[in-house]
Amino acid sequence: VGIYTGVLLGAIPARPFWNTPMVAQLFLFSALSTATALMLLLAPRAAAQSEVQRDLQHRTLIRADLVFIFFELFLIVPFVVHGELSARSARQALEMILGGPYTAVFWVGVVAFGILVPMLVEAAELFGAARRAPAVVRRAIHLAVPILILIGGYLLRWVFVHAGQDTLFL
Repeated sequence: VGIYTGVLLGAIPARPFWNTPMVAQLFLFSALSTATALMLLLAPRAAAQSEVQRDLQHRTLIRADLVFIFFELFLIVPFVVHGELSARSARQALEMILGGPYTAVFWVGVVAFGILVPMLVEAAELFGAARRAPAVVRRAIHLAVPILILIGGYLLRWVFVHAGQDTLFL
């Protein structure tokens, strides 16, 4: 289900913004990351667990999410490079996120706040830097990071659908 929309969009040759197999892969890893973020939000409230079990579950989800976020970020770079090295239509379509109307939403909303900030915070938490923070700050982080990931995942899809609709094969 996570890859299906990306496969459909990537198979439309008349829309150069979508016409790459990387769209399907990007949608897959974004779906895995947003699903993990939802689990990070809901799992602590789902069942009565000991503090040790809850911490182990949280750390496992963070590790998984870091892998998914890494691949998501890793796929954005070749998507941009592929577009820049492609035909004129693909380069022009890529302008939608490289100076066009979706630039700020993509680079700030998706990449910065939806990928980089959560990745840095989760890495800091995984390696123990967040343990020194007061409990109220840790709880805020445990709430804010998954919400940022969910918003970033939504914005990724929103940008891709709208940017693809606004571009045509020339």
